[in-house]
Amino acid sequence: MCGIIGLISKNTDVPLKLYEGLTFLQHRGQDSAGICNEEECIKGDGLVKTVFQEDSISKLISNIGIGHVRYGTTGNFDSDTIQPLFNRVFNRNIYLCHNGHIMNTDELSTLFEIDKYKSDSELLLKVFVMKLQEQSSITEQAIFDICIELMKVVKGSYSILMLIEGFGMVCFRDIFGIRPLCYGISGNDYLVASESVVLDVLDFQIARDVKPGEIIIFEKEHQKPRFMQFQGAKLYPCLFEYIYFARIDSVLSDISIYDARYKLGELLGEKIKSIQINDIDVIIPVPETSLIFALGLQSSLNVKMQYGLVKNSYIERTFIMKDDKIIKKNIKRKLNVVQSVMQNKNVLIVDDSIVRGNTSMHIVSLAKQAGANKIYFGSGSPPILHPNNYGIYIPERDKLVAVNRSFRDIADVLGASRVIYNDLIEVVNCLKNMNSQLDGFETSMFNNLHLFS
Repeated sequence: MCGIIGLISKNTDVPLKLYEGLTFLQHRGQDSAGICNEEECIKGDGLVKTVFQEDSISKLISNIGIGHVRYGTTGNFDSDTIQPLFNRVFNRNIYLCHNGHIMNTDELSTLFEIDKYKSDSELLLKVFVMKLQEQSSITEQAIFDICIELMKVVKGSYSILMLIEGFGMVCFRDIFGIRPLCYGISGNDYLVASESVVLDVLDFQIARDVKPGEIIIFEKEHQKPRFMQFQGAKLYPCLFEYIYFARIDSVLSDISIYDARYKLGELLGEKIKSIQINDIDVIIPVPETSLIFALGLQSSLNVKMQYGLVKNSYIERTFIMKDDKIIKKNIKRKLNVVQSVMQNKNVLIVDDSIVRGNTSMHIVSLAKQAGANKIYFGSGSPPILHPNNYGIYIPERDKLVAVNRSFRDIADVLGASRVIYNDLIEVVNCLKNMNSQLDGFETSMFNNLHLFS
C-alpha cells in the first residue's frame, strides 16, 4: 500500500505539483518518498517534507514526472527499493512507481529468466524493459502488447506508473483493480494519482478511475491519451481501502469514502441494537479514521458522540509499523484521554478496525484509568483473520487478535466489557449498494478467499 502520482503538462512546474500531491498521499506511506523527471531522480527515507527541499525541487523542473510514497509491503526495508525505480532501454531512461504487491515473483523470475531483483517492483520493471528491448523501437502498440502479456501472468495487485524518456507516461492497473488509481484533466495536462483528493487539490477535473486491466499511454507528441483494456477484467477493489487506508475526502470506484464510513457506522449501530446493548452513554471515536464511523453510530443509536481521545498528530500510524517494540512505544505516545468525557460513563469506543489489538488494549486501559464504568469496543471492520498478499503488511496470522478467539475472548484480551464487529457480508452488500457496477471486493484478509488461483 503506497501512493503514486504522475503528471504530463505543457508547463515546467510539474515537480512542485508532484510534491504537493505527494503530501496528500502521505497517509499511504511514510517509509520513503521520491520524484523523477526524464533525466533526474531524487528520493530518500522518510516523509515528503524531509526528502525534498527547495533546492532539490528546482533540480527537477520539467513538464513531466512521476512520484511515490512508500509503505513496505514485505516488512523488509532496503534503500535500493525506494521508488521511482530506474532502468535504461534504447538509450533512454525509464522509471517505475508501483502500488501493490506481486505474489508470484518466483514464478515470474523463472518464466522470464531474471535471477537478480531486490523487490517485486524491480522485477516488474526488468521484465518490462526486457520485453521492450525485443521490439525494434518504443511504440504505443509495443507497450500495449507488453502490458497485456504481463497481465496474463502476474498475480497480485499493481497500480503502475512509468515514465519513458522522450516518449511519455504510461499507467496500468491489475485485472481486478485491487489498488486504486484515477486520472484527471486540466486543459492539455493529465494527472494520474492513487486517490482523487490529489486531483481536487491540484485543480484537475476528475475524468474517471483507471479501469481494472486498463493501460493508458500519455505520449508527449499526442494531445490525447490512448487506452486499451485487458479482456475479461473485473472490478474487485480492496475492501480495506474503504475502511482504513483512503482519505475521507477521496472517491474510489465512484464511492465516497466519507459516505462509506458513515454508512458502515450506521450498520454497526444496527448490529449493536440487534444484540440489545442499550445502556451506552457516549460514543468515543479513536482519531482520526474512525470519526466518520462514529457519526454514523451516533445517527443510528441516537447517542451523542464526544471527543474523549486526543491524538498526537506527530506520531506515525502504528498499523504500518513492523517492530512490536516500536509499536507499543508509539501507542503510548499517540493517544491521551479526556477524563471528564469518560468518568462514570458507559462508553462505546469505536475504531476503524482491530488488527493486533495493541492499540485497542491501550485505549481500554486509558478509559479505565479515566473512570469509565462499562467499556464497549466497536470495530467498523469485520474481524481480520488472515495475512494479506495484496500490499498490506499483515505477515503472521498468529499476531491477529481475532484468530482462534470468540468475541468474548477478544473482549477479555482487550479488557473490554464487550466487542462488536461489523459483519463481512453486510459490509460488502452495503458498499455494493453504493455502486452496483462493482463485481465485488478483495476480502482475503477477512475470509481467505483469493482472486488469483
